[in-house]
Amino acid sequence: MNLEPIFKSLVQALGERLSGLEREGKTFKTLSEDTICFSLAAGFMQEGLPAHSIEMEVRHPILAKESETAVDIRVLTPQGPIWIEVKFDKAVSGFNTHLGNLLNDLCRLALIQEGTALMLYISPKEMAEQLADFNRQVLGMDANPIALDEALFKKLPPYARKRLKELVIEKLDGTKVFTKYCGPEPIHSLVCLLYEVRSRP
Repeated sequence: MNLEPIFKSLVQALGERLSGLEREGKTFKTLSEDTICFSLAAGFMQEGLPAHSIEMEVRHPILAKESETAVDIRVLTPQGPIWIEVKFDKAVSGFNTHLGNLLNDLCRLALIQEGTALMLYISPKEMAEQLADFNRQVLGMDANPIALDEALFKKLPPYARKRLKELVIEKLDGTKVFTKYCGPEPIHSLVCLLYEVRSRP
């Protein structure tokens, strides 16, 4: 399933929502992840998928018995399920915490074996720029896709590495990578990207 129209629909909807907040004298920090999830679900329905095929807060198929229990969205399609984690980081500082949490969620997605695993990532421009700098300076310009393995974890700043949860890391088998599917797309003072987690080529 081509997700680019859904991504573009989401970007437009969030842009309109942020414009409304600005008119009310509010900032992006009043935007919630729930609003983003519902906007994403609306994009799938605009593409013809029935509402009953979209589920929220679905038990993680591998970590269901652990403390890491839910994935934000699962969309049931004829081609297989699409699992989507939505990460909206509102902070403009604390990059190492942000980086560690982002990678931990990507690793959670990497444990899913059936269907397509995606992360919708939204952050302030300042944090997105720091992440891009980290990719260039630490991982290299050509590091796309990026393997979710110990070689990557060793390159992380110590505090970012501490954010990775061992109950997730110990289940990885080193066969998954993540890569950009869509974006980056600016939305007012935010940046939106869609990552895909998949098996190594």
